[in-house]
Amino acid sequence: MKPAAMLLQPGRADARAGTRGSIEKARTELPRDHSHDRIRRMASADRWHEFPDPPARVCNGHARAPILLLCDHATNAIPKAFENLGLQPDQLNTHVAFDPGAAPLTAAMAEALDAAYVLCGYSRLLIDVNRALSDPDSIVTENDGIRVPGNEGLTTEDRSGRVAHIYEPYHEAVASTLAWRLKERGAQVVVSVHSFASRMRGIERPWDVGVVFNRDRRLARALVGELVGVGKRAKLTIGLNEPYSPNDRVYHTLERHAETRGLPCVMVEIRNDELTTCESRQRWADRLAAALRRIVPSFVPDGRPLSPPGSR
Repeated sequence: MKPAAMLLQPGRADARAGTRGSIEKARTELPRDHSHDRIRRMASADRWHEFPDPPARVCNGHARAPILLLCDHATNAIPKAFENLGLQPDQLNTHVAFDPGAAPLTAAMAEALDAAYVLCGYSRLLIDVNRALSDPDSIVTENDGIRVPGNEGLTTEDRSGRVAHIYEPYHEAVASTLAWRLKERGAQVVVSVHSFASRMRGIERPWDVGVVFNRDRRLARALVGELVGVGKRAKLTIGLNEPYSPNDRVYHTLERHAETRGLPCVMVEIRNDELTTCESRQRWADRLAAALRRIVPSFVPDGRPLSPPGSR
């Protein structure tokens, strides 16, 4: 049985977007005597019924703005059969398992812009949908110094199950949503929303926001121009291809779905300690939405303006 994406009705956001990240604040404490072999056997349970949640959530799919927002690392959700991959709940509530704050930020941006968005439904610890399947970090056994026992010793069947039930349906959801919007809504720009930890592998990261781009720099250049103006007032530190760049193999989703179609695209990385409250997330959503509202019309053939909030 093939897993399907969840398509929400036009104009409705997924109410769980801001809450699923906490994995219900840690579903179940692991028994202290679990062994590596038990975790490895548990990881082999890659059958469709072990993945109860949709691998992708398409929200506001019929939105008017010529923008598709993507959130590859929206949640830390891991099915019960995987017993948290051998990690403790406090570890799963960090950047190791997902991008904290990125999903509610994406939803708030979409609300402000009347934009469509797609959220991945599972933790990147199961498989990172923003990495090519050939990437050695597609399924990690260690992340920022934290060992992931449930990803050790995986068989080809183990990996294939995760590909079939997470990676493939997520990318199918992005592709089909984008194809529909190109046909029914015309030209589109694609923005991937992420968050990053202020400290990684013992190294401090000074940026408030990173703008990541590959070969097509059009949208990134325009966005940086807008953020520089905001940054002077708000004293923001902006990183260009920081804290990651395509050389780190983190541009897979945009390369696959936007660059191959010649669509303007950019990845936005927000420091996750600036996304810890509703107020701080809304502040960033307003900043980014305002910037996109000003620059996106120049990337669509008819130059149609984007309506500000409350004008619909």
